[in-house]
Amino acid sequence: AEATVSLLATLRQRFPAVKRIHVGNLPDKDRMASFFYKDAYVPGIENDHESPIGLWRTEAEFRSLANAAGWEASFSRMPESFYASRYRYDATLTR
Repeated sequence: AEATVSLLATLRQRFPAVKRIHVGNLPDKDRMASFFYKDAYVPGIENDHESPIGLWRTEAEFRSLANAAGWEASFSRMPESFYASRYRYDATLTR
């Protein structure tokens, strides 16, 4: 979490003309059950940055990280035709 806040804060400080950032295809911790088969889930994998899919965060968690770095966050879902729409979201960060 600290690394994410640091990265977002650095982007905000180093690029003051940038008013909007799109962070796409984020795995949603609230929708993990739509991804993992019951027998395939390993407890805690959602918090392991070295796992194949990386860290899972809820929209609220991502919003909190963005806010800590000085950004406002809004969220959208992928179209249903996107293969991972059932468990991923996009975030748009604005100043």
